[in-house]
Amino acid sequence: PATGARCAGDVFYMHLIDLLIIVVYLAGTVAFGAWFSRSQKDVKDYFVGGRSVPWWAIMGSIVATETSTVTFISVPGVAFTGNWTFLQLVMGYMVGRIVVSIIFVPAYFRGELLTVYQILGVRFGGGVKRLAAGLFLITRSLADGVRLFATGLVLAALLLAMPGMDAAARDWVPGLDPTVTIMVASVLVMGLTTIVYTYLGGMSAVIWTDVIQLVIYLVGAGLAAAILVDRIPGGWSEIVRAGGAAAKFTVFDF
Repeated sequence: PATGARCAGDVFYMHLIDLLIIVVYLAGTVAFGAWFSRSQKDVKDYFVGGRSVPWWAIMGSIVATETSTVTFISVPGVAFTGNWTFLQLVMGYMVGRIVVSIIFVPAYFRGELLTVYQILGVRFGGGVKRLAAGLFLITRSLADGVRLFATGLVLAALLLAMPGMDAAARDWVPGLDPTVTIMVASVLVMGLTTIVYTYLGGMSAVIWTDVIQLVIYLVGAGLAAAILVDRIPGGWSEIVRAGGAAAKFTVFDF
């Protein structure tokens, strides 16, 4: 019994640390946005960061923006059930970015354009500009809704593993499943945090927050991979042998 109580105490302690890390991170993100708000003098500073953000930070922000909880959950499953042919899509991204860099980016520096939709408005008229902006807002809202939902599931699983959280959720919203209660609360907290730091800090806050997130999840993924390789019988050589035998490393499918 004493050993069991000690183990339960250790588990609770670890979950408490996890929760504190999440709280500190969210609070720090809001503070980060507030700090950048001091440099916002006009709409140009807000939307394009005064055109003073280094290229490597923008690169990191783009990568962090296109990856999310959905990426971390789905891509390993796709690779496990199939192979690496999904990387052909990433190669298409690279081609698309080269085209965007050559055609669209110079337009930002030739005039006072702040968004790509202004370019569409100048070239094709206000109707195309509004249509493209509306389609982006609708599709992006749906896509981000899925990402927030997936992240909420992960966060809800973490919080519900803490002793007493299930009972607390039932007390907060009687008659509703605790998982749903925690998930809705998680999505609201993450959504509001994102809105606040974006509203306060503008594009600069978004870019640098993305860079921080990129570093965190790349380091986390690297540590997870190292732990997995260490715990798989046979190590890396066995992974290569089994993966090669099952054609898991196939990249191109013409």
